[in-house]
Amino acid sequence: MYCTQCGKFNSSTALVCLNCGFELNISKNEQNITSGKNDSQLKSDYQSFAKLENSEQHTTRVILITLLIFFTAIIGVRLLYKDVDSGPKGPSFDCTKATTATQKAICKDPTLSKLDLKNDDLYKKALQLSPDSTKQILYSLYPKRTKCNGDENCIRSNFQASIKKYEAIIQMGNSNTGNTPSVSLGNNFLLNICEISQRADDALIDSCNVSEAANKDIFTAQINIFKSNSLTTYQVTGSKCIEVARKYSSFMNNCVLKRIDNPANYQIENSNSILFTLIASSNQYCEIKKRYTKNSGQIFVEYLSISDACDTDQRLAFQSYQREGPRVINFRSY
Repeated sequence: MYCTQCGKFNSSTALVCLNCGFELNISKNEQNITSGKNDSQLKSDYQSFAKLENSEQHTTRVILITLLIFFTAIIGVRLLYKDVDSGPKGPSFDCTKATTATQKAICKDPTLSKLDLKNDDLYKKALQLSPDSTKQILYSLYPKRTKCNGDENCIRSNFQASIKKYEAIIQMGNSNTGNTPSVSLGNNFLLNICEISQRADDALIDSCNVSEAANKDIFTAQINIFKSNSLTTYQVTGSKCIEVARKYSSFMNNCVLKRIDNPANYQIENSNSILFTLIASSNQYCEIKKRYTKNSGQIFVEYLSISDACDTDQRLAFQSYQREGPRVINFRSY
């Protein structure tokens, strides 16, 4: 009789295994199978049974291992692409307003959309830590990305390069906070005024009150109100605009009050000088830098630079102001 404990063969009449002492219990089925067979036949039968049992166990182990490998691979793939399958999909801009081939390619490809959103998020974080370094990266890589002209590999490589650079700035933490603009009511003289654009009609505006300006006998005027982290611009129209609109009904849409809020940074150079950076709300990569200086009760503005990402109209307007050099601004207390 075959011992299932140690694998040794015993005689058909043995009650316990002579090798290990394991009790050998024979069921009725086994008695029917073993009846009429000598020890040599029984040994051959049990050896065949043992081989069959081992073969089945081996097959079961192979199946289990195969299933384990299969499900492990599935879990690994899910973890690998977790960042693509979950979270915000991107991009950082409205695809319905995409105009360039690069923007359209980003909107079309989910991976590029995800990279655009990540790049935009890192840009904003890095900008708070090191504005100058972050902007240099932007000015260097953004135009190149636009010139990819929709080529997905080119766009992907550009995103990867900018993401790597932004992450390096963030990892440095606050090591560059000396470049971060500081703002305080005590030395930021711009927070106490509104700037009135230089137009013929603007001389009639004597306060920062937008409603009062709209009641003046003017065609249009622009009032800039400086706030701690933004610039609010009001495009005001007066009675002269209404008169024209009455004659030309199609012109009526131009005689409405418009308000534009743009993010802004202030870098206090000294008590009489402020480096002002305006970030266009319609295009966060468009930045305009100006310097305001205070001298003998007057405030002067000097147009310093404009980024390549700004549109043509913005650049032309800036260049016309820049050619004038520093000029006195028309301002009122606010």
